[in-house]
Amino acid sequence: MKIWFDFLGGNLFNDTEGIDVKASVERYAELVEEAIQSEYPGAEVEIGYQVNAEGAAGGVHVAGDQIDDNTFEAMQNEESIIKLIGDITQRVFNDGEWYVMAENAEEAN
Repeated sequence: MKIWFDFLGGNLFNDTEGIDVKASVERYAELVEEAIQSEYPGAEVEIGYQVNAEGAAGGVHVAGDQIDDNTFEAMQNEESIIKLIGDITQRVFNDGEWYVMAENAEEAN
């Protein structure tokens, strides 16, 4: 199975004062990838992002033998995987372990 998750880094922040945005977005991507790999061992996981972009974009796409056969069961399976990936990304976001503070004011943002 292959799982793609794309997001816009700017959507992660309300306020970026004192935050190393690039490092934080990269860390969020790493933690999401690790969490998905933990839930779906052996799956190929690809995380895509744009650091400073924000808006309505991104999402999850899933492909694999159990997904691509166009049956009702396959569609339900895909929907449940997409929902679980959404839950995983929300959990990683809420944990806040991805925030990286800037070393100094020049590095912030």
